[in-house]
Amino acid sequence: MTDLSSQVSRLRRIADELESVSGEEEGDPLAPHPWTLQLVDSRGTERGQLNYRTPEALELRKRIQRYAVEHDMQPGDVAALALDYWLRARGFPPSSQPDRPSR
Repeated sequence: MTDLSSQVSRLRRIADELESVSGEEEGDPLAPHPWTLQLVDSRGTERGQLNYRTPEALELRKRIQRYAVEHDMQPGDVAALALDYWLRARGFPPSSQPDRPSR
């Protein structure tokens, strides 16, 4: 019979490390990335047009505009924050992002 005690110990250490990392997360899990906020808040940021056909039934344009009005934001910033969050969560961060935002 194979002795698996070393593998079990290693897996326990990995599990403990993962628990400690997940315990460090604080605040709103839907909070935008600091670098993204810096770009959105900067009016000097070069901006481009984003055009995609989406299902009308989702009312994305209407919902984005309504949210923007209620939160004193530009509709493009709402779309940028939402898409950036969604893409980052799936492992697609921007390739040009520096390690830290400059302040």
